[in-house]
Amino acid sequence: MSAPPVFDRALLAHRRRRALAGSGGGFLLDAVVDDLADRLAPLTRRFERALDLGAGGRVARLLAMTG
Repeated sequence: MSAPPVFDRALLAHRRRRALAGSGGGFLLDAVVDDLADRLAPLTRRFERALDLGAGGRVARLLAMTG
């Protein structure tokens, strides 16, 4: 007897493709970047490198503007 599938992989793949194709979540990423900017503002330490993973360059642009 095999274990029942926990996740519907086909459905997850479909949702991922739909999310990547559309721009409906841009407002949420913008809100996250704004929150990140507020959190980083009081820091005086400079970071030589940062990783913008999955934000479509939004974090990179923020860091480039603020130094």
